[in-house]
Parts: sequence; structure tokens; C-alpha cells
Amino acid sequence: GLVCALAVAQVPVTFWERHASLVFLVALVLLLIVLIPGIGKVVNFSRRWIPLGIMNFQPSEFAKLAIAMYAASYMVRKMDVKENFVQAVWPMVVALFFVGVLLLRQPDMGAFIVIATIAMGILFLGGVNGRMFFLIAAVLVATFALIIAFDDLRRERILAYLDPWNPKYAQG
Repeated sequence: GLVCALAVAQVPVTFWERHASLVFLVALVLLLIVLIPGIGKVVNFSRRWIPLGIMNFQPSEFAKLAIAMYAASYMVRKMDVKENFVQAVWPMVVALFFVGVLLLRQPDMGAFIVIATIAMGILFLGGVNGRMFFLIAAVLVATFALIIAFDDLRRERILAYLDPWNPKYAQG
């Protein structure tokens, strides 16, 4: 990791900014590839890993980096229209939607929550209008609540987290 960090630090930031969209596109393709039977490795009913021989690669981890790069690059490019919802925020919402659909197909809601939080944090730091920010945050929270409400496995995991001493959720 240290060697990779040192190598990446040698590359100018302008390079990463120019290629952020490509990195994001590669992340989307990897999130799609992991869903293909025979390529994506299934563990505990989740298809989240791509086996690489001596180790497994989880595309959602790369997607976290990609969304951070893409959102930051996007906010820099759209700085002059950050008060306009359609021009400033809507394209990020669409990008987040595609990532969310692919992650929920694995299923990996935890990674989706982290990625949505990263994107929201960058929008906030980028200076998006407060009303737009809180509207998007409310929509995301409502979406997550609906997903949890209508998915038994996710609901049980939340309930087990909230009440870990309940004998129903104890695992020995």
C-alpha cells in the first residue's frame, strides 16, 4: 500500500482530475462484471468479489475511490452553476443511482451507504446550495429506509445491530 501511495503521489493532481470520469466508468464496468455468473464470486449469497488467483478484488472498494474522484472533479467543473439543481446536482444523482443499483444487486447496501455519504460530503464541501443538499439527504435517507423496510434480511441485520443481546440474534 505504501509503494502504491508513493507512486500515486508522484502523478500530478491535474492528471487525476482529467481522468476522474474514466476511473468512474471503469468502476461502473467492474461493478457490472462482478454480477456476471462465473466471474463474480458468491459468498454468503452475495456476489461481491472478482477472484484474482491469490486474492479477491472487491469492485465496491474501487468504486469508493472512483466516486470521490468523480464527485470532486465534477464539482470543480460545475462550480459556476452550483446553485442550479438541474445543472449542478442532477448528473451526480444519476451517477449515484447507477452505482446504487449495481451495488444493491450484489447486494451490498453498506458500500452504497458509504458511497452516497462520500458523494454527499463532496457536494457539501463543494458548496452546493443548502436546500438542495438537505433535499438530497432526505431523499437518500427515505430511500434507505424503504429498502430496509421491504427487505427482510436488511431489516433483521439492523434489528440485530440495535438489540445485540436479544437471544433471537445471538450466535453463541
